[in-house]
Amino acid sequence: ILAFNEKRATWDFGQRPDDTPDGFARRFAAAQARRLTRLADVEQGPDDFVVRYERMIEDPAAEADRIGTVVGVPLDAAEVIASRKRFAHHMTSASARASVARWKHEMEPGIRRIFADAAGDQMSAFGYEV
Repeated sequence: ILAFNEKRATWDFGQRPDDTPDGFARRFAAAQARRLTRLADVEQGPDDFVVRYERMIEDPAAEADRIGTVVGVPLDAAEVIASRKRFAHHMTSASARASVARWKHEMEPGIRRIFADAAGDQMSAFGYEV
């Protein structure tokens, strides 16, 4: 988020101009913990599913097929793949694949600790190593 906001010269994703990195991380991590808790409560039935960024990036065709099967609409990942260049100006990593798990090696240890403390249980429940 910080890299995206810096690149785009904007204050998106709830970041405020007067935020410190720690202050923003605490607020954002708490919000994500609440969000993940709600998602975990919902994911119970056969029609409930979570779309993970990592899956979309690693194999967009397979993920489109999975989503399409659940919602009953055929989806074509080729359009998404073909449009990647149009959205390159949003990227702050060398490629979409390079953005997966980027937080593990680019986020400062103190900020990672804030996320682990605030949302570690929820992240682990969704399969993220914290």
